[in-house]
Amino acid sequence: MIPSKRGAFKPVRKYFSKYVAAAVAFGASGIFHEVILTSVFYVHDHEREPNGECDPSKCWSPNYGGNLAFFIWNTVLICMEYTIGGWAIFSTLRGTIPQPFFSLLVISMALPAVHWFT
Repeated sequence: MIPSKRGAFKPVRKYFSKYVAAAVAFGASGIFHEVILTSVFYVHDHEREPNGECDPSKCWSPNYGGNLAFFIWNTVLICMEYTIGGWAIFSTLRGTIPQPFFSLLVISMALPAVHWFT
């Protein structure tokens, strides 16, 4: 597996803005996670009923699109950080708030979309 930074972000960043590069990197990661879902939860013919339906006790159908939506949400957060992260108020907060609490604040930004990932 090629990491998103070297495999998507940096090559795109050579020709486009960091916003476009972030969108491509997170989009590629979201699509990659959707492909993993498809391959892991692929329903084989022997798991299907004679009518072609899938018995829920033998197979499970994932909710597609949630992974991609979660990564798009993270793209929005990263682009917000690029845009307003350098403002004086954030620099001041970074210096006064203890690091563990600051980390919790950063993580809490992704919490509204975590359920899309599961």
